[in-house]
Amino acid sequence: MNSVPLSDSVGPSLPAPAHELLSLAADWAWAADTQLRITQVVSLRDETTPMWVDRLIGLRPWDSPLFVADRRRARQQMRRLWRHVPFRDLELQWALDDGQRWTAISGVPRCNPAGQFAGYVGVAVDITARKRLELSLRDARAELDATLRALPDLMFEIDADGVFHAAHAPRPELLLRPPRAVIGRRQNELLPPEVLSVAQAALREALEHGHTHGHRYRLQLPDGQLRWFELSLARKTVP
Repeated sequence: MNSVPLSDSVGPSLPAPAHELLSLAADWAWAADTQLRITQVVSLRDETTPMWVDRLIGLRPWDSPLFVADRRRARQQMRRLWRHVPFRDLELQWALDDGQRWTAISGVPRCNPAGQFAGYVGVAVDITARKRLELSLRDARAELDATLRALPDLMFEIDADGVFHAAHAPRPELLLRPPRAVIGRRQNELLPPEVLSVAQAALREALEHGHTHGHRYRLQLPDGQLRWFELSLARKTVP
């Protein structure tokens, strides 16, 4: 078991260079006892420790009324810590008066002079800004996915070399291959010659002018039906 000697304090006992180095990567240093109850939290920056952090003293994080319970995940986290092994970036979510907040904690077990487990010492980072951005991006993606699912047309994302990167196929029977088999393949691997020439011409026009519309072609599907399609392309701009 990797461990550090028992110390009565965290933060203030660190040499100045170590304290300054830790402050570049973390917001707080913390210590916990053998029952995983928080015994100390010390700010690593020139700031006052927030009142809600002080309210964790004497409690296991999962027992705090501020902790946003995910019981299954909490049990997994507790089993991990009860093994008395080092851990990193364990994310905890808190419900505060001003909204949700997240921290990521990392720690190592500490031992007494007899080599017995005596708790944990570690650092914590406020990751609220990152988590809020992740949730915002997740919501935006969910909204986009819902919009795409509502569209009846086949849609593809293809690069300038003719490689397919995404496929939206509400009617997969209109494809020559299953949607999964399209991703990562080139146009010339999937399309018959007469259709390939139309698709490549449309791609060149879209790359040059930004968009193109109304390219028609016939395609015989796996069920034997011969169907007409109309191809339109728009160049995707990346910020």
